[in-house]
Amino acid sequence: MFVTSPSDAVSLSATQMASTFKAMLACYRGPGLRPLDDGFLLSTGLPDPFGNLAFGIGDHEVAAVAKELAGGFPAMLFFPNGVSEAALQAALAEGFAGPNIMPGMVVDLNRLADPGLPEGYDFERLTPESDPAGWVAAAASGFQLLPEVASILGPGTVGADPSPDAHIQYFQVRHGDEVVGTSMLSLRDGVAGMYSVSTVADHRGKGIGAAVTAQPLLAARELGYKVGILQASAMGRPVYERLGFTDGGTVNFFIRIPGSGS
Repeated sequence: MFVTSPSDAVSLSATQMASTFKAMLACYRGPGLRPLDDGFLLSTGLPDPFGNLAFGIGDHEVAAVAKELAGGFPAMLFFPNGVSEAALQAALAEGFAGPNIMPGMVVDLNRLADPGLPEGYDFERLTPESDPAGWVAAAASGFQLLPEVASILGPGTVGADPSPDAHIQYFQVRHGDEVVGTSMLSLRDGVAGMYSVSTVADHRGKGIGAAVTAQPLLAARELGYKVGILQASAMGRPVYERLGFTDGGTVNFFIRIPGSGS
């Protein structure tokens, strides 16, 4: 069943993010992943907070999870359903800083227009025949992630199902032979969610982020989806506002960077 109104999707921003990441990590066969009662814990030991994180942590397990991730590497704790006092104290006790807010945004897909791309840029959806290396390299560059971390949730790990209604779909923008923009579409919980929207630094300000966000959502609209959602960074927020997105939902998180005082 499709969610029909952006206002009805506000509460789904964090829920869909959690279910999307759980589905993607179900494809991961590397070390350091284990389930939590309502989420997961990923601990790779890599020097990147997105390689060491927990999502959907119950109050009864938060102290143990925070302690497990409080090693000599950066780490994050995500709380999609709000932060209880017990969770707050457990995170702070292990040196995590927060809570920080990741704002969600929603859009009525009937009002979304295609912003297009400048000449010389091409938009494409990844298929099983696509080389995932360009997508991973561009996402790592755009988000300032380690390539090893970007690949965990990339098309080489999760797969690039070519079905029009595949639950997870990957997209990219090319400039010649170089992949310069990325995104991922998640179709679940009655809404179309955008993730991994990135543009490499040398190609920002040209509408690539807008295009790689809007075009997958327009394809979702053709399938009957009415509402799009995403989580916005400070850099991306003006881009999404110009596309018609408005505020909707939040995700709370804590971060720990050894040696930084947090």
